This record gives sequence, structure tokens and C-alpha cells, in this order.
Amino acid sequence: DQDPAVVDPELFFYIALPLIVFDTGFRLSQKHFFRNFSAIMALAFLGGLTSTLVSGLLFYVYTGNINSIPLSWTDSFLLASLLAATDPGLSPSILEDGSVDPDLHAIVHGESVVNNAIAVVLYSTIAQFNPASTSLNGSSLLY
Repeated sequence: DQDPAVVDPELFFYIALPLIVFDTGFRLSQKHFFRNFSAIMALAFLGGLTSTLVSGLLFYVYTGNINSIPLSWTDSFLLASLLAATDPGLSPSILEDGSVDPDLHAIVHGESVVNNAIAVVLYSTIAQFNPASTSLNGSSLLY
């Protein structure tokens, strides 16, 4: 018997995530996306990796100095990979009014989609290093 508040990760990865990516890709101009493809990939990969590495290291060092909630290397980088995918929700919505350069619109939205995909891959890769540590949850950080 499964807790009804728990979302199956398979449901998210195979149903919700493709719908989100399809919706964003459908609304994005292909011409402007592929014209700025190298900039989008550079921002997404370098930004996602840099954010994950720096944040993971800071989480590990900072929580190591707090006796109540020390995080392992794996937990620190799992948390960092999740946070690396967060986009300011206001940025893409501000660009929707049409008064912005189409290339800038394509770069921001394209980077957002690719960044989310990179975060999923980073999380899955990091979780393979120590599968037991993927049980990190909010209550383990609070208590």
C-alpha cells in the first residue's frame, strides 16, 4: 500500500515532463531557437554544471559545520542539482508580452527547457553514486 501523497517518479518522467517540454517547445519559434542554439546550450550546460558544483560544495562545507544536519557529498550534490534547475518564474513570463527581441525570448525559454533536462540528468547521475542517499527529504533537513 503506497502513501497517496507520494508521486511516482516514473509518472513524472514519462508523462508530466514530456508534456511540459512539448508545450514549451511548441510555443517557441524554431527559427530563433536554432539560430541561438549554441548560446542556449552554452548557458544551460555551463550554468547548470557550475551552479551544481558550486552549490553542492557550499552545501557540503556549510552543513558539515552544523552538527545537527551534516549532508553527505551525494546528498549535497543531489540538492544542488535540484536547485540548479530553478528558474525565476517571472523572467519567462515578462518576455511573453512581445515587446522583447525574439532572439532574447528564444534564448531565455530555450535555456529554461534545456536547463531542466540537464537537471534531470545530473540528478539521475549523482543518485547512482549512492542510491541509499536519495531518501533526502524535507523532514530530514528540519529535524
